[in-house]
Amino acid sequence: MWAALSGLVPSLVMWDKASMLPGANASMSCLTIAGGRAIDAAQAGDDALKAADASARLLGEDRADLGTVFGPTNVAIHRVAVPVELGMTSAASGHLNDVNVDRMPPLMAERRARHLIDVARCHTALGDHTAAFDTLLDAERSAPDEVRHHRLTQTVLADLLRHERRSSALRDLARRCQALP
Repeated sequence: MWAALSGLVPSLVMWDKASMLPGANASMSCLTIAGGRAIDAAQAGDDALKAADASARLLGEDRADLGTVFGPTNVAIHRVAVPVELGMTSAASGHLNDVNVDRMPPLMAERRARHLIDVARCHTALGDHTAAFDTLLDAERSAPDEVRHHRLTQTVLADLLRHERRSSALRDLARRCQALP
């Protein structure tokens, strides 16, 4: 009997891992919708986020399986990323505190940093340049290469530099990211 049951264990483990794929797919489709600027991108993104949220609740935890990261934290990250991408920063700002990046697996430093870049974009759009700068520094501490070479970092830094008051710390970050002319 134990031999028969032990044969089922690998199948159960794969089913558990595969159960996160529909939610991961739904959360990725949110960004595709936002990036493509669908006719009603906000509604389509919201629908996809609802599907991802339902899958995340079933999964019940953050996972990194089968080359995919998914779980409640990832859905919360997309609740910020999609509105930021659509230029709906006030909607995004309502979800900034929903994301607990400390729950993310340690191997996901780049994902954490990418989220923080979106948070910095949100702060910049809302005119909170100090928060945007502090958030970029936090992102850089998490994953320096991700921040220094990401095109969106360049965009945020360009905006911050337009509004700066000769902050040497801002100029130091801009130099590390090669965002100064």
